[in-house]
Amino acid sequence: MVPTALREIAGDDEELLMQLLADLAQSLSKSIELLRNAESDDEVRQFAHRLKGGALGIGSERLAALAVSAERNPHLLRELMAEIDAVFAEEFGQLIDA
Repeated sequence: MVPTALREIAGDDEELLMQLLADLAQSLSKSIELLRNAESDDEVRQFAHRLKGGALGIGSERLAALAVSAERNPHLLRELMAEIDAVFAEEFGQLIDA
């Protein structure tokens, strides 16, 4: 799941690669928190778009697809948040906890 660009940056340095992934996961976590606290449909769209870009950048198509759903259907955000949280925890939880 590691994007080629990150592998190119880190080269053979697995520690650097893990740090880059952890930093990106932390950024995704912030985007999810902003999305969770969005106060309008426009904010939902804005933060979902940000999450989508970050998820695609780190290689998480599942998280990106959920962000697209929220972006297109802001009224469904509350229902989508549980799934967004679950996918994030499954794919990136160990990076945040490390």
